[in-house]
Amino acid sequence: MIREERINRIIEELAEERSLSTTSLMAKFSVTEGTIRRDLNELQSRGILKKVHGGAIPALTDPHHLSGRLITATENKKLLAIKAQHLIKADQLLLIDGGSTNLALVKEIDKEIPLTVYTNSIPIAAYLITYPNVTLHLLGGRVLKSSEVTLDILTFQELSRIKADLCFIGVRSIHPDIGIATLSADEAQLKKKMIEVSDQTVILVTNEKLFTSDHYVIVSLEEIDTLVVEEDANHKFIQRAIKSGIEVIK
Repeated sequence: MIREERINRIIEELAEERSLSTTSLMAKFSVTEGTIRRDLNELQSRGILKKVHGGAIPALTDPHHLSGRLITATENKKLLAIKAQHLIKADQLLLIDGGSTNLALVKEIDKEIPLTVYTNSIPIAAYLITYPNVTLHLLGGRVLKSSEVTLDILTFQELSRIKADLCFIGVRSIHPDIGIATLSADEAQLKKKMIEVSDQTVILVTNEKLFTSDHYVIVSLEEIDTLVVEEDANHKFIQRAIKSGIEVIK
């Protein structure tokens, strides 16, 4: 088998399995570890996958800046939001993290339902201002312009004074073995704090984020209570999540 054909087969397997093992690839193609390593290096340089210990996983496709995320998979995010809004009950205290999917969520919340909402997201706060029965709190701190959220010691201090019924965390990536992760160490710590001060944690996740990982892990998968996923979400991922004791809403 020529190298280009092998690389194309690796890409196909990654799309189907969402996770590659160096050992299994060596056996499948009857080549050395060095050969597979070079193939994976090339595919990583193309932005197709990310190498991890013992193999590789899909590369992240979610844009770093919120402006870019707002125009990707918009219909998918809306469908997730419609499913998730049923988790919200009257008189709850909600903690809503930033992100395009969580912004889609607040747009589906019943405008008449009485709620208390804390958020570090400027766009989410701006949208919720129009909701007559929402008592709205914008967490203070320095503004991280790429994500349009507040993030510094003031944000942490304000979080320490609340106890949320539900927390909706925004994530860039989620992997059953690695956990949920994000691009920034500071963001990872803030999101972890949000989870700590909440009774229940919910994540809305589109398909392209499954089996991916980023630089900084927030928490393990087991520390999430509910995952809201697309109807055609990867079956292996769903089974792993359920095995971890997580409620999965499709």
